[in-house]
Amino acid sequence: MKEILSFPMFELALLVLIICVLCWVLPQLSNSPSRRSTPVRTSSKPAIQQRLYQLVYGDRATADRLLRQARSRYPDRSEQWILEKVVFDLERDRRW
Repeated sequence: MKEILSFPMFELALLVLIICVLCWVLPQLSNSPSRRSTPVRTSSKPAIQQRLYQLVYGDRATADRLLRQARSRYPDRSEQWILEKVVFDLERDRRW
């Protein structure tokens, strides 16, 4: 206890600050995506397709029509983006 009290206040405050920063940074580093053993998936194509089919009550013709319209409206976007956009729009339009 005497050793701690013999530190000047500035050095003690600096030491406490460094400890706090390390306690905050180290857990952040362990959760970083580069350190994970398995990659995190956002949403797989089959899952998003299943969701689309659920939203159109299994009507594949409607799903295909919506996808075709989105592809023509956004020709520079990926197929994954098109699927997500159609699902997002359907879910958004059904909220009240």
